[in-house]
Amino acid sequence: MRPILYKTAVLLLIAAPVFATSVTSLGDIVASAQTNSIPGDPFDGKLLVFDSSGALRGDLLTVSNAVFAHPTFIPGTSDMYVARSAIGTGPGAYVLRLTASGTVVWSSQFFPSNPSGISIAASGAFYVSESLAPYILRFDSIGNYLGNFTINGAAEAIDLAADQCTLFFTDESGTI
Repeated sequence: MRPILYKTAVLLLIAAPVFATSVTSLGDIVASAQTNSIPGDPFDGKLLVFDSSGALRGDLLTVSNAVFAHPTFIPGTSDMYVARSAIGTGPGAYVLRLTASGTVVWSSQFFPSNPSGISIAASGAFYVSESLAPYILRFDSIGNYLGNFTINGAAEAIDLAADQCTLFFTDESGTI
């Protein structure tokens, strides 16, 4: 547990605030961060890569007026899904599939809300929680939008149970 805490502290010193981290099968860390190097300029959403010792390797992707949330690696690949939300007058919210080098393989259709957490089923289908809307988005394994599940409030974190049928999420009231 100590190495994870140490790496989190290093991430916070280099790129604050860090919203979420994910660890690759090789032990590298991908962190979503938001930066603003010049006061008054828009925020940049960044995906930063750190090696397994916590040393910064560089930017994977940077987008102005955006925040990236919860990079999630796709089992059996080096690709990841990441939710992208706009800030202010930015162009909106999407789910992106990225390669390990940061190339965008595809992006979902625009969503007017704020995608946050991502959970991937064994089939490759995936689910995205919305932190500003009362539903969970559903996609097939190639990124086609399949609709949504309506829930009682906005959700942040999301996870799929081992049975591959039960979704766990936290809503605005703190209910799981």
